[in-house]
This record gives sequence, structure tokens and C-alpha cells, in this order.
Amino acid sequence: MTTPDIHTLTGAYAVDALPDDERREFERHLDSCDACQQEVDELRTTAAQLAGAVAETPPAGMRAAVLAAIDDVRQERPATEVAAIDRGREWMPRVLGAAAAAFLLVVLGLTVIVSSLNSRLDDLDATNTQVTEVLAAEDLDTVELEGDVGTVRVAFSPTRGQGVLIGTGLEPLSDSRVYELWFLEGGDPVPAGLFTPDEQGRVTFAVNGDLGGVEAFAVTIEPEGGSPAPTTEPVLVGAV
Repeated sequence: MTTPDIHTLTGAYAVDALPDDERREFERHLDSCDACQQEVDELRTTAAQLAGAVAETPPAGMRAAVLAAIDDVRQERPATEVAAIDRGREWMPRVLGAAAAAFLLVVLGLTVIVSSLNSRLDDLDATNTQVTEVLAAEDLDTVELEGDVGTVRVAFSPTRGQGVLIGTGLEPLSDSRVYELWFLEGGDPVPAGLFTPDEQGRVTFAVNGDLGGVEAFAVTIEPEGGSPAPTTEPVLVGAV
């Protein structure tokens, strides 16, 4: 770890996402770096404020009703790309309408985000910088995606156009398949990135784009390399 690199670890340290060896080295660095210590203190203050947030439980039976409605849609894979695009638009209104009614915005305490973060970041420096910026944003928002394949949350800042997807308990896929995140806005799903969980079903990756108009997030399982439009029903959905 080089000297410039170590200054970028304040966010990961504040949310306890560093491996033990890097945590110990960073703590030694804190003894002589007032700037990093101040940034860590500010991030922990944000954590304390978010930890006091209260989550609101959706009405009983709503989640089951939404999933039942999704099951009524044809599951066969479209034969052409045009059919895939049409099908993606077919479930868009239902997901937005049902999810908005069924899943209230869940403002999670930072402690929940901390427990989901892990040391296996694909690109520690870049992702840590984005985590720091998102968690420090005044307009920080968090959405929990509901489904049966794991636990996934998206923490994001609309004004910054940055977010972080954090997932645990995700089912492994074959080498020919991949999870794809979508922004749902204005009646159309917009590709927002591909991700593959590790062997423990965990994933953390940076999300970027025009987040100001996002009405919901969704995750589908797509062929390797992703798709320009959804080819399957969403396995996870969450309304903003």
C-alpha cells in the first residue's frame, strides 16, 4: 500500500470494511494524519445519525401479492431482441405500480450497510472513494430490493449520480449467466451494470448514472455480457 493510497481508505475504515492487516496499518497512519482522522470522525457521525432512522414495515400480505402477480406473466425467453425489449416494457408498469404500493422506502441505519460491506472489493481504491462520497452525501437514499435470491440494497445520492449496490446471500450462477441491475424510469428499464457475487454470495459494486429520475431498481438474470433490455422477469425489485 503506497502513501497516497492509504489516504483513500477512510470510508472503508469508517464502515469497518478493511481486512485486518490493512485496518492495523491504517490505524497506525491515523496517529500521524489529522486530515484522515477528521474524515473518519465525520463519517462516523453520519453513521450515528443514520442509525437512528426508523424503518417502516410494509402491510402484511403485500409482498406475496406482488410476487403472485409477477408469476402470472409468461416466463418463456423471447426469440428476438425486439421481443425482449417489448417484454421488458411489459413488466415495467406492473413493477412500478405494485412495488410503489407494496414496498415503502426503507431508510436503513448505516450499521446495516456496514454489516453487508466486506473486504473483497473488486477495486478497493475506486469503490472506497465512491462509498465515502455516497455515505457523506446530504441526499443519501437507500432502497432495499425484495425477492427470493438474497438481500440487496442500493445506497445512492441522486445529486452526485453515484451509488453503491451491496448484496448478500445471492445464488451462484453458471458461467453463461450474470446478474444485471436496471434503473426503472419513464416507462423504460435502463441498464445500470452487471455483477457476479463471490463464492459466499456477496457483492459490492459502484453504481453510476442519472439517478435523479429513477423510480425503482430491478435485477434480472441475463446471458453472459448482459442485455440491452431485460430478457427475463426481475428476481429483485425495489421502489424509490
